[in-house]
Amino acid sequence: MIDILSTVDDEFLSGMELSEEEVYLLSGQLNQERIKEKARQGIVKGTVRQTVRMRPRKMTKWAVGVILAAVLLGGSVAVAHNLDAFRFYLGAKAVIPDEEITDVSKSVSAYGVKMTVDSVIAGENDFVTLLTFELEDGSAFPEGAEFYDINLCMEGNGMNMAVSSARLTEDRKQIVSLIESSSGESLLGREITAKSLGLYTEASRDVNSDISLQECFQQNPTRMEITDSIRDTPWDITLYPDFEQQLIRQLSSFQADLPLKETYPGFGFGGVGIIDGKLNIALYFPAGDEHDPLNELRSEAVIKQLIDSRTVEIHQGSYRVGLPSAIQGMSLNISEFEELDEEDLPYLTPVVTYITRDILAKGPWEITFTVKDQGKNITVSPDMTINVGGEEAVLTEANISLVGGYVVGEWRNRQEPGLPEGYAASLRAVTKDGKMLRFKISAASCFTNQEGDPCFKFNYEIFEDEQKKNRIFLSGDKLAEIKKIIVDDHEFQIN
Repeated sequence: MIDILSTVDDEFLSGMELSEEEVYLLSGQLNQERIKEKARQGIVKGTVRQTVRMRPRKMTKWAVGVILAAVLLGGSVAVAHNLDAFRFYLGAKAVIPDEEITDVSKSVSAYGVKMTVDSVIAGENDFVTLLTFELEDGSAFPEGAEFYDINLCMEGNGMNMAVSSARLTEDRKQIVSLIESSSGESLLGREITAKSLGLYTEASRDVNSDISLQECFQQNPTRMEITDSIRDTPWDITLYPDFEQQLIRQLSSFQADLPLKETYPGFGFGGVGIIDGKLNIALYFPAGDEHDPLNELRSEAVIKQLIDSRTVEIHQGSYRVGLPSAIQGMSLNISEFEELDEEDLPYLTPVVTYITRDILAKGPWEITFTVKDQGKNITVSPDMTINVGGEEAVLTEANISLVGGYVVGEWRNRQEPGLPEGYAASLRAVTKDGKMLRFKISAASCFTNQEGDPCFKFNYEIFEDEQKKNRIFLSGDKLAEIKKIIVDDHEFQIN
């Protein structure tokens, strides 16, 4: 690429605009080793050009070529493909310091599939790991293809939390998976294994329902407001349990069957309510065995759409799946429709989406790798006692790293780990110039530490805005600017 840069028509290239996905795919097709070698030669000859013409929100093929050939000072070569891969997944506006991405680039091929650990952004106990999957013959994945039981583990201690999600590229030749993992102890310098057990396809079927949302709501009008104290907490432990209890009272005097009840036994309508002025609808489905890897392949149901009889408009909802339920053996899916409220209920027809999954290939695929400890995190010991529901716990650790932050608590009198009901610690940080960093809670988990004590952990992320659209990963330099960590309202100075 370096050889031909001087011969390319700049004006021609500047008009060739690419989407985020095209940038990512193009960068993956380039010969990275040859680019690195040519770049090194360019340093010696003084011929590497780093001038990039950029237009807001757009990237050209010219820009891609130059970025991939760029060289960092000090002789280390930037592997821009890793950064493109993260931004393909997290969005072009995500703030990701490229110098904090650890390139792994380890692959394994088996059962017709190639799995690659592309790269990692690592905190001390928390990782963001990027995996890619391709079919060995170069063909496209079927529509709706996903890998199941994707996880990270280390010998002698599994992660106490790992959340994975995936995106299929437009040409369907690659599945990009992001794993957000958390452990009760440091992962840096330890051997970590990324694995997936199999590949499946997902199919959906939409069926109109004759359930009257208005009649159901009138049985027990369920309205909840989100207070500031719980707005940024994990709703599955602070908001939804109370919401579900109100819906259960609602269903005690209203019975309705979902369509296809013979095909999907155990599935049920869960009720309707208003949360913060927005319409929410619940459905139940069998939870299955959470310890069975194949449980991820169970069928589900969710209300993704509502048909408005006034305009024949189809309203699309967002939804949270697999929430814990107060009803034993059941899971809860809750759909939210931002633009609809109580006044719209008489005119809405729910559309139930049934989701089924079938196995295409069985693994496992496993790759072991190690990430070096770069010392880029800040930890304080709050030693704060909290009282939740009559039980005492001590907040023992608060940490801020490249990927976000976490707070760990330890129960004083419990024998088993568990999450505190209705409580989540707030986490903030102040930089030396007085800027406040506000962390948004992203997950909660519980575990038993090495001493056998029952613990819980809250994980946090940083975003540029309240809508959580542009995620921020801190650089080592930004971490060094933090002078104060605030847990709830307690301040801890950083020396």
